[in-house]
Amino acid sequence: MLTEPYPGVHVREIPSGVRTIMGVSTSTACFIGRTKKGQLNKPTLITSFEDFDRKFSSKTVASDLARSVKLFFANGGNRAYIVRIADSSTVQAATSTLHNEGNAPSLAIEAKSPGIIGDTFRVAVDYNTALPETTFNMTVFRWDTNSSGAMEQAQLESHINLSMDPANSRYVKNIVNRDSQLITVNDLNVSALPGGYSQSGFAVSNDDGTGSLFRDQWMALIGSAVSTNRFMISVDGLAPREVDLSSID
Repeated sequence: MLTEPYPGVHVREIPSGVRTIMGVSTSTACFIGRTKKGQLNKPTLITSFEDFDRKFSSKTVASDLARSVKLFFANGGNRAYIVRIADSSTVQAATSTLHNEGNAPSLAIEAKSPGIIGDTFRVAVDYNTALPETTFNMTVFRWDTNSSGAMEQAQLESHINLSMDPANSRYVKNIVNRDSQLITVNDLNVSALPGGYSQSGFAVSNDDGTGSLFRDQWMALIGSAVSTNRFMISVDGLAPREVDLSSID
């Protein structure tokens, strides 16, 4: 019971348990329409017109969507969801296949954005790594037209030290599919690479100084066929160099 120190009229407010209904934000919108790029039929949150241009591109005359989004943010909008739509029966993602040095299919490439923009994507592979026999680099970009009408590279991506071994931490499928904004890759040969081994010691000993014993011991060790007398060797972490012993016989 409430005890007051002096007589009079006292007001006591008891919480009713009813919470105030908060107003719903009117600065969030959803736009549905055609765009130059982006995933189909998936709501994507953007927070600025620059964000829209980066994810969907404002360079299209096929729709007024870009203009509407620009006006929305210019008039105080804060958040918007964009849903790209198209005829999925005719709009397909561009694909390509990379072959290994033996001309066998190795990697299947697919553009993340369905439509003709995928035709501007380019993929290049090089072996400028510390271990070129097992790792490689992949460069991805798309051709775009600048303000002067000239073609230039856009959204340049560099994925380095990739491996075709699924057990490797730099496995190409995991790295590219996680990091690339342009493409996804699928390994057409998912079997792991065979484990290598190394041996230390003297491969050839007791040379008699004439070279004949040297040749006999090397031929017994690696054979006399030309294909088995060429190999790559790396010393102290330096770039691998080819050793050619094809003239041993």
